[in-house]
Amino acid sequence: MKGWQNFKIICQKVNCEEKELLKIDEFENNPYIIGNKQYEDGFIQYQIPYQECVSLNDLYDAIKSQYVVIFKAQAILIIQAILQHLFKMAEKKLCHCQLNLYNIFIKLKNESNQFTTYQSIIEIDKIYFVQYLSISKTLNEEDENICMDVKAIKKIIKQFLELYQDERIQKLLENLKKVSNINNKKQFKDMIEIVNQFIKDFVDISKQTITKKKNEDKEKNEDKQQKEKKEDAEKKKKKEDKVKKEKIDEEIEDYNKYQKQRYFCEKELLIQLDEILKLNIQFEENIVQPTEQEIQQQKNYKEQTLKIQQYFLSYFQPLFVKQFQQYYGDKLQNSYLITGITKNQYYELLKKYIEKERQRANRAFESIDKTIKECLTQSKLIKEKLLQDFKFQIDDIPQDQIFEIFLKFFIKNSLELHLQKQITNKVQDQSKQESFTANSLSQDVIEIQDEEQFKVYDLSKEGSYKEVNQKVQDDVIKFIIDHYELEQSLRCLQLNEELL
Repeated sequence: MKGWQNFKIICQKVNCEEKELLKIDEFENNPYIIGNKQYEDGFIQYQIPYQECVSLNDLYDAIKSQYVVIFKAQAILIIQAILQHLFKMAEKKLCHCQLNLYNIFIKLKNESNQFTTYQSIIEIDKIYFVQYLSISKTLNEEDENICMDVKAIKKIIKQFLELYQDERIQKLLENLKKVSNINNKKQFKDMIEIVNQFIKDFVDISKQTITKKKNEDKEKNEDKQQKEKKEDAEKKKKKEDKVKKEKIDEEIEDYNKYQKQRYFCEKELLIQLDEILKLNIQFEENIVQPTEQEIQQQKNYKEQTLKIQQYFLSYFQPLFVKQFQQYYGDKLQNSYLITGITKNQYYELLKKYIEKERQRANRAFESIDKTIKECLTQSKLIKEKLLQDFKFQIDDIPQDQIFEIFLKFFIKNSLELHLQKQITNKVQDQSKQESFTANSLSQDVIEIQDEEQFKVYDLSKEGSYKEVNQKVQDDVIKFIIDHYELEQSLRCLQLNEELL
């Protein structure tokens, strides 16, 4: 291929049967072939004047270098004309097999404006294909020749239209790309329909310009609305996140203040809690009698009831601590800025809350104290009744032993056991010298061999501690009766042995 003055000269070697050449010549009807005698010389020659025809490659370069200016719509119309010519070629059962920008020529009508540096209306007269591969090379019918043309025209369209940066043209290229690369002329028809639909939607043929259709405006409005909604949602989310962050920052700041002030108050609170735990229940404050003997008896009594008092106090101390926690806990939760824990607040706690629990504990223990005394009295009466017909005497049950037995039964009965399986109750006597605590007693009193459920009596309630006291009294009296009856029987056996 070479240029000569105002013509583009194209030469191609002929290596095919004459009927193939005639078939192509008949379809193309290209007036720019120079003389039929050249067929006999083994090549054909085209002499194409620049003023009448332009190759797609030359047009591409001119547009790219801004030497020629054409509308986007005009570029689409050129593509439409090329596709239509390609489809007609396929209908004639011809294949080009080496389509590219150089082998496609565009001829404008004589009365049409030419391609210039300014935009003007153009009219396409004809499209010519040159350099058919079948002229230079014999093609097999079994080859996918149409498929080669499909791939080539896609590449040409993409290369030519990428000169224009337009979203709609890019969408058109995407749709053309979806057309399958198969060996069927229908693919050309599909591409023509896609381009025709694009022209129908977006091209004003009379003005050869891209227009804004209602659908496009609607889509743009919808896109704009969606974009605005998205922006509003993002703004709203950012605002909510900001408010949430500010709230968290405030809470953290308040919490830090709260922690700092709580740290300052912690020492005072621990001191007060220690004092609460050291409180004693004032059992029988007025029990001391004037005489020395009664004073000594009362002293012994207090020592013997100490373990019962310790057990009972271990029940009420958690109530004292609970009142302490509720009192100060509410104050700490209601205000982050604590001015301090004052003595007045502590005295208010003792007076309004702790003292009420202590009074309840005193009333409960008064009932226990009466039950203990009743058990001591019954011990004497039971012994006298059993020995009234006998002349011998047996030793009294030591008072401290009765206290120990009372405590064991009190622990046992303060837990009401609901047995699901066999439960064995075991009461073990403790020596006077043995030291024991309420916890060890509770473990020794009841040995549970299988699973059980139990509930703990609320000893701060009058009905509960009276019920427990009555059960304890019954168990202690039964123990006393069994003890004296056993001692009585042993004494009788001893006398019988002496007589024998």
